[in-house]
Amino acid sequence: MYRHILVPLDLRQPKAHAKILDTVQQHFCDAQAALHLVTVLPHDESLGILSQFIPEGFEEAQEARALESLEQIAAGLDGRFVSVTPHVRSGNVYVEVLAQAEQAKADLIILGAHKPELKDYLLGPSAARIMRHADCSVLVVR
Repeated sequence: MYRHILVPLDLRQPKAHAKILDTVQQHFCDAQAALHLVTVLPHDESLGILSQFIPEGFEEAQEARALESLEQIAAGLDGRFVSVTPHVRSGNVYVEVLAQAEQAKADLIILGAHKPELKDYLLGPSAARIMRHADCSVLVVR
């Protein structure tokens, strides 16, 4: 069985992560497994000179709100796993998810994927990149 399960969630897509969490609860509830919830806040370098107009403390406030949301989700899963740990990271989604998977020693990543658009076939969506580069099993929920 899996002992360290990583679940990346896009907090802007509550319907999508509800489906992912349903899958986790139906198939992977195990009092011996540790569950890690992670969300990645995009770090937009393209703002350039406009970044000076972002209020001081904005990124910290975003991180605090994201952590609070993950903690609420974790509370709903309490008791079904050895532990449920929320993580908030900032940067490129697939890079940060893979880094968190390594840090948590994940043996399974459960993530959601949307129907690919044309641009995804050229650039590759985060889910595809995570699947290609992960050192552990990956389950994609649609």
